[in-house]
Amino acid sequence: MNPNPILELYGIPTDTPQQDWVTLINAAKCPFLNDRCRKARKSDSTATIGTCSVRHSQRDIVICPYRMLEQHLVFRNCIPLLQPKEGDDVHVVSEIQVTGGSVDYCLVSVRQHEIVNFIGIELQAVDTTGSLWPYRQRFLQPNDSASNLAGSFGINWKMSAKTILIQLLHKTRTFEEMNKKLVAVFQTHLFDYLRNEFQFDHLPEAESIHSLHIHVYNFQRSSTSYTLQFHEQYGLTSEYIAKSLGLRREGSAELDSLTRRLARKISPSNRLLFDEA
Repeated sequence: MNPNPILELYGIPTDTPQQDWVTLINAAKCPFLNDRCRKARKSDSTATIGTCSVRHSQRDIVICPYRMLEQHLVFRNCIPLLQPKEGDDVHVVSEIQVTGGSVDYCLVSVRQHEIVNFIGIELQAVDTTGSLWPYRQRFLQPNDSASNLAGSFGINWKMSAKTILIQLLHKTRTFEEMNKKLVAVFQTHLFDYLRNEFQFDHLPEAESIHSLHIHVYNFQRSSTSYTLQFHEQYGLTSEYIAKSLGLRREGSAELDSLTRRLARKISPSNRLLFDEA
């Protein structure tokens, strides 16, 4: 493993030359949220961690779901599922409660101030074990003896994958009963682990009959930064997920209730603009 496995702090590659890290750390701003970093230390909620991605077992791994909001690519690739008509506005609404938990985002099509369609979007990242804080401090203050504290961390593949599948099962059932689509966004490494661990054999390409669409992205280094690149997509149903977990089907619908919650959150501030590409 690289002596310091942290690849990005607050969206900036740690090998960026002549970077003013002091100013960056003090600002604690996530460039993907355009807001303060939401990853706080467990031992000190006032201190943000700022670690977006790490190098582990010779793989570059996204550990913060908000890192996947780069240039709104995941939203733009979901727009065809909305089937919007010319003139429709598209809004991105965050953190909407549904049966089975909350959905990270909903992409909403609005026509003449009325919601005509929406899809749910879930961003999936892996959890780490141990602590990355000593590596962070060692990078920022390499000559400070206090930064030489021992540290270790790992990737919690198994628990992350099982938790994700159970949550997706419940949420997919909800969206199925509303006749709406749910999109789960994965990095390649995480989805490959999930597919192998839970024996997802012969995954079909995404079609209109599928309630859950899987969008898989590569995370790779370009000349000056790390970037996401759309890699592949699949289509699943709640029955498929339940079978992989050995569970039976149950659930309830809430289309009218969810539509009302979305309508209350629609505003000019969350309209997705198309001139940013």
